[in-house]
Amino acid sequence: MNDNLVIRMNGKIYEMNQQRHLSEIKKIDTSGERWKIQFGDYILERQQRLYMTNQKTKQKIAITPQNAYVRAIHLSPDRRYLVSELWPSQEKPIYSVYDTVAQKKIRDIELPYTQYPSDVTWHSNTILEYTPFTSSRPLYIKDVHIDILKGIITKEDIKAFDSPGEYVIVSNSLQNYFTYARPSKILYKDKPVVYTNQPAFLGMNELLYCSIKDLAITIGAGIRIEGRQVIVSLKNKQATVDLDSKDVLVQGGVVYAPVKAIVLKLGLKYTRGEEGIIIE
Repeated sequence: MNDNLVIRMNGKIYEMNQQRHLSEIKKIDTSGERWKIQFGDYILERQQRLYMTNQKTKQKIAITPQNAYVRAIHLSPDRRYLVSELWPSQEKPIYSVYDTVAQKKIRDIELPYTQYPSDVTWHSNTILEYTPFTSSRPLYIKDVHIDILKGIITKEDIKAFDSPGEYVIVSNSLQNYFTYARPSKILYKDKPVVYTNQPAFLGMNELLYCSIKDLAITIGAGIRIEGRQVIVSLKNKQATVDLDSKDVLVQGGVVYAPVKAIVLKLGLKYTRGEEGIIIE
């Protein structure tokens, strides 16, 4: 800006001049911004907000709030879903998802980090991945995977498989993946957990999740359902998983829950080793 550096610090934006003096930028005027993108039968244009126009019906719909700052837009490979990156004042960025075929907004998804998304990659028509932009990339900042239709956010575990050649994820009509994050290897007596559905993944809460059924089969545990609870039993111990808990995810009839809590309640040891998660 005017040959000066603009920086973001502690949730605020500053302009630094040549003498390294900081002055806060309290408001960015984007009212004069104008652009237009055409794809298929639709025109997306930026005036004081984003508008979507169907050229066949001539219907014009506002798809973002008035004067919302839109930093970036992303269109799914099949050109159906439009994801607008919105930046509310002093808050985390939001992905606003719009269905261009149904001509309706699907949902707003608050992103887990204040850092803006970079290197956005689509893994399917409904699942994308991005890297939070940082200069030093601390370990607590992880790549983010988002299922834009379901609103499910997962993270890339740095302790997962390091080589893509060590695993394979194939998307087909029989499987219902909601993340393409690198799966973690879970071993019990040197025997790996075999994933019949979604592989293990790191949740928003930094906990490692796995299908309860896949885990139980590997460790030889029994499963029964009592009301809204799943009971996992091994010998004389049991672990109860509450289906209504915010830390439990149910997708496609499959229950995913934090692995460590279940393992410890069953009297087993849970450690993270070089080869992955070790259960003993």
